[in-house]
Amino acid sequence: MKKLIVSLIVLFFVACFFIALTSKNTDLPNGKVKVSASFYPLAFFAKEVGGDLVEVSNLTPAGAEPHEYEPSIKDIEKIYKSQLFIYNGVGLDSWADKIAGNLNPKTTKTINMSSYFSLIKIENIDDPHFWIDPKNNIKQVEVIADALTDIDPKNKDIYKKRADALKTKLSNLDLSIREGLSKCLLREIVTAHDAFEYFAERYNLRIVAISGVSPDEEPSAKKMAEIVDLVKKNGVKYVFFETLVSPKLSETIAREAGAQTAVLNAAEGLTKEEEQRGYNYINIIEDNLEVLKKALICQPPILAR
Repeated sequence: MKKLIVSLIVLFFVACFFIALTSKNTDLPNGKVKVSASFYPLAFFAKEVGGDLVEVSNLTPAGAEPHEYEPSIKDIEKIYKSQLFIYNGVGLDSWADKIAGNLNPKTTKTINMSSYFSLIKIENIDDPHFWIDPKNNIKQVEVIADALTDIDPKNKDIYKKRADALKTKLSNLDLSIREGLSKCLLREIVTAHDAFEYFAERYNLRIVAISGVSPDEEPSAKKMAEIVDLVKKNGVKYVFFETLVSPKLSETIAREAGAQTAVLNAAEGLTKEEEQRGYNYINIIEDNLEVLKKALICQPPILAR
């Protein structure tokens, strides 16, 4: 039903904005590039690269889970009025493909970010969570900087400078994770849903996910029991949950296995409280690292060398 509603909304706006779409709207309103991003990480990267030269709309509001979110009419209007529309692709924001296919490339440049990556498959499903690996985001930053330069070439040097600064932060973050997780007694992570495979592949960890690629996939009683047994057998100390997903399943497994619970943030979005205090993607991954070092019983980098 939701997919039908989104399709009808898209058709409505195709009609309403037909004249706008066929015009050559190359002027930047208020001197800024209007950017619409389907969810938080893309909005964060776009704002970091564009700074005061861009007006970025994160279409998935604070506190909402992007796997489940459907855009409002106002959201779709924002997309049609943007010079750049960035979305993740491969099912995370399935509504975005429909909208992107109806945009006029003369007025709105679109980026399907998943097209730039070799995707991990989980039970024959493409895993959309590539942003959880900081190293992958260096490519995302480059793609966004190139798109902004195409739209607003006179500010090319500013976009490059800001993109380079963000890429340096991401490279430093990657180095911190490599050092922090280089010597750990445990390597298994039990997560609320299967959102950490790219992170695990990069840093040589093993993921045991309670739910599937989407957090609304309910595990069977058999799978829950198997995870409880694994936690007990392998000495796993923590079962993780996420800020935007119900902790109930993680709490159940932890209780049955005699483990503790903690937050491991999939960086899919911010809570309203996080947004208000200026928390961002870099902070999320830094906090994840501290939690993992404790949960996996890791040695400090100085001792590990």
